[in-house]
Amino acid sequence: MQLALEWFIKDKAHQQRGFTQWIEPTSWNLKFAVEIDPQEDNQDQFNIRLRMMDTWVKLATKWDRTHLWLGHKSIPYGHNPKLDPSHTFMPNQSELDLSFGRDTGVFLKTPVSRELDLEFSATLGKGDTWDHYGGWLLTSRIGSPTFKPDEFGLFALIGKIQNTRGTFNTDGNLTSVYRVGADWIHKHRELWKATNQVSVGENEPHEAGERFVLGVHNSLEWYLHPKWTVGITHNLRYEHLYGSNSSRQTTGTLLGTISYAIGRDTRFRVNPFFEYRTPSDNHHSGVLFQLCFGCGLTR
Repeated sequence: MQLALEWFIKDKAHQQRGFTQWIEPTSWNLKFAVEIDPQEDNQDQFNIRLRMMDTWVKLATKWDRTHLWLGHKSIPYGHNPKLDPSHTFMPNQSELDLSFGRDTGVFLKTPVSRELDLEFSATLGKGDTWDHYGGWLLTSRIGSPTFKPDEFGLFALIGKIQNTRGTFNTDGNLTSVYRVGADWIHKHRELWKATNQVSVGENEPHEAGERFVLGVHNSLEWYLHPKWTVGITHNLRYEHLYGSNSSRQTTGTLLGTISYAIGRDTRFRVNPFFEYRTPSDNHHSGVLFQLCFGCGLTR
């Protein structure tokens, strides 16, 4: 179970003035979650943890379309905007590849030309965990501005990250990661959106051999009705240890969401999911339920 709380503020004076003389804060966001999970070895006992989510300050500058963020937010690893934003369970590619989709640090977005935007981040490589063991992460993406009906982008990533896959506890060991990739997004007005991403690279875990990694992400979301939104996401991750034909693994996740707007600021979602892994052929499936208050807020 997860209880998430978010507080978002905009600077009204800056909105009314409409310009920035040099650099100044324009909005703030605070979001954290309390998660309660039963222990694996004792279902009658529960683990309770505090998880930091989107917590940042946004700075506007005098340069057109150039903004800075300081804090904890989504890293520019491909581009996966959502029609139904902020509260959906549908993951992006980085969450399933790196095991986290947000990180703490400095974020920049600026135009390179009229047709291209550059996004960049320098972060701690720890994801949503509170502990830091000396990791770092650099990510960048260059591509079409977000207001285009068709967006194309190239992205790259390099760093040493904490091995947080499958757990919120780390032992301090770091994994070196390298990625390059591309994304393509098509939006049909505000009715439906398709996202496609692919990335390739290497992982070098602590005291382990280098691994080739391939990630593919596809998602589709559409509005069926002013109150109904439906989406489906499939993520595929393939990796193998260099020099070993037997050490190969494919992991896939198929996740859907059915969203109903109870009111302007209240939304209920049902999120079925199916996970598979080969060659072990392990399967895991279930349904997640989500009740969101304040979903009518826009940014």
